[in-house]
Amino acid sequence: MQTLFERIGGSATFEKLTAEFYRGVAKDPLLKPMYPEEDLGPAERRLNMFLQQYWGGPDTYQQERGHPLHEHGTIRATFSRSKSLP
Repeated sequence: MQTLFERIGGSATFEKLTAEFYRGVAKDPLLKPMYPEEDLGPAERRLNMFLQQYWGGPDTYQQERGHPLHEHGTIRATFSRSKSLP
């Protein structure tokens, strides 16, 4: 039985997806400044690895960069049970 990752085309699908996305980023005056690197290749590679792992492909992202939720200590939210949402 194929995994979802395999059924949607595996690595090739995500390589096409991220390449097309970053071609758009490179031309977009609002998105391009959000990427400090002039060469978008490294960002494209990171997104490609992340998406592949998320959709059941190889865990290259985690092997190279650690667990996605732990990267750079970006999860800093604290929740209190004593406060209710509006």
